[in-house]
Amino acid sequence: MGRHRDDAGVVAVWVALTLPILLAAAAFAIDLANVSSVSNRLSGDVEAAAQAGVVSLDYNRSLSRVSDAQALATARGVAVQSLTQNEWANASSAIVSDVTASGQDNNDYKDYRDYYGERGNYSSNTTPCTAIKVTSGQTINTYFAKIIGFNALTTNRSATAIFHNYDRGQDCLSPTNSKDFGDNSIEIVN
Repeated sequence: MGRHRDDAGVVAVWVALTLPILLAAAAFAIDLANVSSVSNRLSGDVEAAAQAGVVSLDYNRSLSRVSDAQALATARGVAVQSLTQNEWANASSAIVSDVTASGQDNNDYKDYRDYYGERGNYSSNTTPCTAIKVTSGQTINTYFAKIIGFNALTTNRSATAIFHNYDRGQDCLSPTNSKDFGDNSIEIVN
């Protein structure tokens, strides 16, 4: 009977020592799950903003009365508006950049010919696809991890949208060297 009481004391000490560690781990896991959820939502919304922005950029570039700078400013406004409509607090600080390839080199042409043979009217001077990259971040306040010193965690997501526009009657080559889809389509690269 005396031995049973000694074991009970050891278990109580063991629980008292490990309980704070287990609670801290559980708290951190809950906050990481929240960050993961917010990151996934942000990723989808950044992709949507990039898609909206690249269509705007391509359309405005096709207008002869609009400069590239004006087209990019409009595309940035469309992308930020998309993020704002999805209720992202830091939408106005999103980075929107034009990543349309400035020119093609012989390796691009060789890769294209290896993939397609002689299909299409691609040449070494083919117009590059319109592409835009959107990057946005969000600071997420923690609930339980504050106990162990993490008051907030930050997540950043970016997406590049590449618009394959065949309405102009000319193939284009993606800045990621991906192969064309053969129709009007938007490719998302993370």
